[in-house]
Amino acid sequence: MIRIKRVKPKHVGDDDAPLVYTIVADNDDKNQVLDFRTAMKKPVPIQVCQMPCDFEVETLEDTLKGKKNDWLMHGVVGEYYPCDNNVFQLSYDLQD
Repeated sequence: MIRIKRVKPKHVGDDDAPLVYTIVADNDDKNQVLDFRTAMKKPVPIQVCQMPCDFEVETLEDTLKGKKNDWLMHGVVGEYYPCDNNVFQLSYDLQD
């Protein structure tokens, strides 16, 4: 088993620090190296709705919360999930 854990900021107020993860192998291979490759999202249109208030949505994995102005996404296999507004702005362009 390989566990991928987010390393928490060391100082209060460091929540805006870049995300740092550590990879831990629970087997004899403590020097496990993952082969990351570059990938690009396919241009698959999905339905989205910017939410007027805080919300909860049952996703495929768990019930997740979104904040006012986050986006409710209707994914390619019919699932719904929240998307933080800042992440949405970096990742998506609205179509007319």
